[in-house]
Amino acid sequence: MSTSLYTPVADIPRLVADARATYETGVTKPLAWRRKQLRALFNMLEKEEAAITEALFKDLRKTREEGAIFEVAQIRAAIVHALENLEQWAAPEPIDAGSPLYAMDRLEVRRFPLGVVLVIGTWNYPIFLSIGPLIAAIAAGNAAVLKLSEVSAHTAELLLHLLPKYVDNSAIKVVYGAVPESTALLEQRFNLIFYTGNAVVARVIMKAAVKHLTPVVLELGGKSPVIVDKDANIPNAVKRIMWGKTVNAGQTCVAPDYVYVHKSVAAQFYAEIPKAMKALHGDNIAKTHTFPRIVSDRHFNRLVSMLDAELVVPGVEVVYGGHHNATDRFFEPTVLRGVTQDAKKHPVMKEELFGPIMPVIEYDDVDEVIAAIRAKGEPSLALYPFSSNPKFIEKVVNGVDAGNVIANDLLVSVGIDTLPFGGVGESGMGSYHGKHGFDAFSHKRSVMVRSAGLEFLNDLRYQLALYNPRGLAYRIARLLLFKSPASETYYALMSFIRRVTATLAARGGLPLAFLLGVLFARRHQ
Repeated sequence: MSTSLYTPVADIPRLVADARATYETGVTKPLAWRRKQLRALFNMLEKEEAAITEALFKDLRKTREEGAIFEVAQIRAAIVHALENLEQWAAPEPIDAGSPLYAMDRLEVRRFPLGVVLVIGTWNYPIFLSIGPLIAAIAAGNAAVLKLSEVSAHTAELLLHLLPKYVDNSAIKVVYGAVPESTALLEQRFNLIFYTGNAVVARVIMKAAVKHLTPVVLELGGKSPVIVDKDANIPNAVKRIMWGKTVNAGQTCVAPDYVYVHKSVAAQFYAEIPKAMKALHGDNIAKTHTFPRIVSDRHFNRLVSMLDAELVVPGVEVVYGGHHNATDRFFEPTVLRGVTQDAKKHPVMKEELFGPIMPVIEYDDVDEVIAAIRAKGEPSLALYPFSSNPKFIEKVVNGVDAGNVIANDLLVSVGIDTLPFGGVGESGMGSYHGKHGFDAFSHKRSVMVRSAGLEFLNDLRYQLALYNPRGLAYRIARLLLFKSPASETYYALMSFIRRVTATLAARGGLPLAFLLGVLFARRHQ
């Protein structure tokens, strides 16, 4: 694609300054403005769906249906969710001080916009991962600068054209370009930087953010593992894993990167792969319309080189797939066996694959698997245990660090706006989606409103009265302020009451559960 549409680097400081000038007028703060912009985004997605899915097809060979479902529909749902809940999210949140000292006061948490925020989108889901954070930024009342990825050029150029037609272009700016444009943006002062991408660029962003003490939200990735137990439903597990691996040709930040399979079910696991692939993509995946392509020659060549290097490792063999075609950047889903966790020995274990290569590691003991994953010291964005044994799932969930967990499935929780989505450690920091995104782009300000009268109560805190160790004020202060923890028996009893209350409520015993809940709450004040 041509670079003629790139935002001139020289224009970027003025563009950011214009957004700040608009924000300073206060126009973005009223809920009416926020709703208007969200509705405008919805209208854009509704009216321009055909053009959007066409651009996604040109960039990634996503079918119109995949583009509509995984990008357009998800963002439309996120907008509707924000519109339905915006007033509640923005309302002052009453706070219980938990002390009689402040019983006469009004305590609140109010959420205020941060200011001018920078959203840096990415190429693999150029609608979902660009407009999604922008929804949160707008809902929170910010002015925003959206940086579009040059890798998915058709979609970026379409958004560059469409967004100014629909949203308030004085408060919501769009920048399109590559490294020079991103560098120029990072030299500007923002009140938050939201980035979706990889850890290498994230470090560059954090370094730039230090200059202005700018907070960051980083949505990264990592090598998200799948752990298949011997008690898993293997046919279902394989179909779901291969679905998660082939959506967007594996170019998904929460795609399954590699799979641990218990040795006792490994043969069955491999045998189910061709069946699953036929059910998902038909008899000839190279010719089916359902399987996307690799986004660029650079990414295609990276995958080819990685696979070639892995296949010369003794003991490694292809279980399924292995074919690729540079002409249209087709890379067949490729399942490998004979791989171990040793990244020095196995190229496919060194970094996030971000493509349709799937190494399989056979194991005997899940405790050793957990220890091996933890030893990497790089928490992934997702974790996928498969088992019909709840104890196995809990062991994996509690034993492996990851940003998000889905048991017995993959990917689907990303579309649930009531759940936070975000990484930890190498897979990112901060979270968003729904209210969590609103909070990420907001400053939570504590507000305390006290009576202007009742000075006789305040007299007790002033120095001459309070600092007299024999005086009444000092004794009252010690009584109210110097707290001690209760006994372990008390905490155990309260924990028991809480569990019983939850169990009764779940089974329909609401009246008794309510009484126990009141007792628990009153004793905990």
